Amino acid sequence: MCDGLSRNVPSEFDTILSQCLAHARRRYVELTETFPAEVRFVLENLREVYIIDARAREQHLDPGSDSRCTRPRARRP
Repeated sequence: MCDGLSRNVPSEFDTILSQCLAHARRRYVELTETFPAEVRFVLENLREVYIIDARAREQHLDPGSDSRCTRPRARRP
């Protein structure tokens, strides 16, 4: 994981690039005046990611394990 600066992108090996969510979130916030509905949608979804991440940390879940820490699914009648 890295921030959005091009000099931080590794070039020596094949990589699945995952940039820092905090930096990405800030970029969306900068667009709020221009695209308010779209930014709101993205930020609400990122909120869910941060909530799940906090739960995982509280439960000391191992990122490499198959443990699931997601929001509860709606029950079907």
